[in-house]
Amino acid sequence: MLLNNLLVKKIGVTVSSDKIVFNVRVKPGAKKIGIEANEQGDIIVKVRERPIEGQANTAVIEALSEYFAIAKSRIFLVGGEKSKLKRFAISLSGRDDKEVREKLARLIEK
Repeated sequence: MLLNNLLVKKIGVTVSSDKIVFNVRVKPGAKKIGIEANEQGDIIVKVRERPIEGQANTAVIEALSEYFAIAKSRIFLVGGEKSKLKRFAISLSGRDDKEVREKLARLIEK
């Protein structure tokens, strides 16, 4: 499975040679944590941390790191620091790029 053009346009995924950038809707203070996609294909990350001093942003990076099985240092918040709708980038390192792309495609195609 690869990210097709429809999904790329639908949820704002941008793919370049060195990174993938995508939108995430954050639900801070959630009782149940996890990553899912809604019916519109939006990626939703539920974290327990509250949006105080970047705690929720840090928790989202940790959740994405665990989901994609990559180092936290490869995930960057590139927009929406104080908003529930955020934009994250994953730097592509070459050796596991295909797995990252496939996991993202599976998530948004559910």
